[in-house]
Amino acid sequence: MKIGACIIAKNEEKNLPRLLSSLRGKFDEIVLVDTGSEDRTVEIARDFGCKVVLHSWNGFADARNRALDEISSDIEWVWHFDADFELEEEEFRKALMYLKKLSPDVDGVSIGIKSLDSFGNVRGMSTQVFIHRNKASIRWKGMVHEIPSVNFIAGIPVYVKHYGYSNSDILLAKAKRNLELLLKEIEVLEKGSRDYLIKLFYIVQSYTILAYEDKKYLSKVVDLAEEFISYSENRKDLGFFGLYIYNYLLSVLKVLKLDQKYEYYLKKVLNLKPHVPDFYISAFEFYMRKGEKKEAFAVLVRLLELLTSLERSTFSFSSSFATDKVSDLKRLFLSNDLAEFSDKSELIMEVWKRERSKYSGLLLMRLLSNRYEKQKLMKKLLLRYHEDEFAVSVIFWELKKGYDIGYLEDLRDKLRGKLVFYLLEGLIQELKGNLKAAIASYSGFLEKKKDIYLIAHVVSLMKDASIKSKELPPIMNVEQNKLKGGSHGSED
Repeated sequence: MKIGACIIAKNEEKNLPRLLSSLRGKFDEIVLVDTGSEDRTVEIARDFGCKVVLHSWNGFADARNRALDEISSDIEWVWHFDADFELEEEEFRKALMYLKKLSPDVDGVSIGIKSLDSFGNVRGMSTQVFIHRNKASIRWKGMVHEIPSVNFIAGIPVYVKHYGYSNSDILLAKAKRNLELLLKEIEVLEKGSRDYLIKLFYIVQSYTILAYEDKKYLSKVVDLAEEFISYSENRKDLGFFGLYIYNYLLSVLKVLKLDQKYEYYLKKVLNLKPHVPDFYISAFEFYMRKGEKKEAFAVLVRLLELLTSLERSTFSFSSSFATDKVSDLKRLFLSNDLAEFSDKSELIMEVWKRERSKYSGLLLMRLLSNRYEKQKLMKKLLLRYHEDEFAVSVIFWELKKGYDIGYLEDLRDKLRGKLVFYLLEGLIQELKGNLKAAIASYSGFLEKKKDIYLIAHVVSLMKDASIKSKELPPIMNVEQNKLKGGSHGSED
């Protein structure tokens, strides 16, 4: 099976080496279409052995189609990349395995996109059809948010990293660019048609991002999202778009503090039983603010069920998925609000025994009041999920609440050689009062995994120990500077 890669790029000399390094040795052919670079993009692509095509800009679909024109006829599958992507070795091996097993009827493949923040952590996830068979009949359409004309799509649990929205200035610039193109495209479409509503969805998305910079766009989001919803009632052809539009609307209604309208649309989307964790996270926070514990716990259980399914595969429900609340999910699992439900631990215990999922285990850990049972569960979770940054972070902050040093040392010794060892050693040294040693250990963890909560904690320890910046490991000086910055929303 031969597989080719297609890339479209313009002025991507900063991102391109990372992408091409990750593609090297994996693909039978790499075609890069350059749409007018004024930097070293073309030179870098040629140095990596790409077939480079110079092409004038006429939208994203046009550029992707130009790349397809250059792919050799003996290539069976084509994988499209943006210059700010990165493909890890393990993900490529998984992709090959799945592609070899697909039915001949499947001509399009949806994969996962993990959008990273400036710390390198996942801030949002989405899926998109970026792989398809090399058929003359398959062409891309759309000036922006382009899609290929495939007939049968399969979703495979393979992910690429996306760095394009880790910088808030770049995010805003792309939103402005996309909005301009989308407004031109929607002018010629019939109101209420599927194509019109898909473009309207992305216009709402762009205005939501721009609203972080300029509040005048907030009202536009509300008006256009409500227009979308009015057209989408009882329609089956909008798929995921018909659900996720509520995410943008709710986020803006929250900012505008329109609680009554917020609750109306929240209940409306929950009645649709959405397979999107964002809505249950929002609902939990909303009901907790209102003091409605019964409703809050009900959506927490539904969230747990959903996360358990998504843990098995992002494509448990369909070939389309997105979330921009990965960091909110971690905050929920760390929230003191969970203490309100310690009396529900037996119910969650049953879920854990039945599913043995990461999320049910972590939630049970937070709810257990019996210290011995909690410690036993934490050890089991750490041994199983010591490579999972979400699980490790939640468990670490539970351990920070005060546990016997002997117990921590036992955990540390069992996980010697693993990255989480640095966290456990740091915590032990911190409890012993050796703050400089603790900071050094925590920094060892931060060199590999950038946890914003841990960075803030180390900065606090620094002050307690009267440590000056120049005495810190180099990694901490870099991360402190990042911590002073901020970020906006994410695009799908």
